[in-house]
Amino acid sequence: MDAAQRHREAQRRHEAAQRAAGLKRIRLWVRPEDVAAFQEAARSPHALARLRAKAVAEIEQEVREKVTKRLELRTERALLAQARAEARQHPADSNAPPARVRFGHRPPGTFRRQLREAGWRYDPVAAVWHLPEDPERWPAAVAVLDEAEVAGRSFERLAGA
Repeated sequence: MDAAQRHREAQRRHEAAQRAAGLKRIRLWVRPEDVAAFQEAARSPHALARLRAKAVAEIEQEVREKVTKRLELRTERALLAQARAEARQHPADSNAPPARVRFGHRPPGTFRRQLREAGWRYDPVAAVWHLPEDPERWPAAVAVLDEAEVAGRSFERLAGA
């Protein structure tokens, strides 16, 4: 019996033993990028658990990011609605900066970033910027408005409703 015959006989015995164990031989067509994952899964039964854990972790991270983003958006919307209501109920005092500011044209991105950093919050529904609630941030907020006046950006100061 030559080597090729011994190899074929060993393959037959192996296949019979696997069938006796209740296993079934399959042939897969796999995308090239998935070949490594399938080979790893075939090499070790624990590899499937590792792959499953990796996939679950990736899905959990993706879902967590989406949920966090949606919750932050809803929170921001709720804060803006509350700020609108506050601005309608409590008109600005003569010493306090305006409760809201509306620009004639959309300010440039760098200026919008300065507004956000100074504590102003943009309300896309009313198209106005709301003053920060913390009075300690008002000097920075007023300084940004002063910069806008110096730069020639037109805006209107809105006290309340």
